[in-house]
Amino acid sequence: MKKYNKRLWLNDDLSSYTGSVAAYSGKVNWGGEKRKASFLEIADCQSKVKIHSGKQNNGKKYIKKLKKLRTFIDNFISFLEKKELGDRQ
Repeated sequence: MKKYNKRLWLNDDLSSYTGSVAAYSGKVNWGGEKRKASFLEIADCQSKVKIHSGKQNNGKKYIKKLKKLRTFIDNFISFLEKKELGDRQ
């Protein structure tokens, strides 16, 4: 199984804020048992959310969930960009 393990700081390098994103897909040791796992973790200051695959939410279902999240975020960004442009006029 190919492993994916990436992290991204969301703030500028000189910032003291701790916004980050982590994504992992690969084998994990869970209660002494090796098994497949995937998660996307988004953190900002003192809050974080982890979206992970599970027995009922794996493979195509998990990918579908992440795509819905991506579309939702893209739509929100578009709204904010349009609002920002409108506020400048």
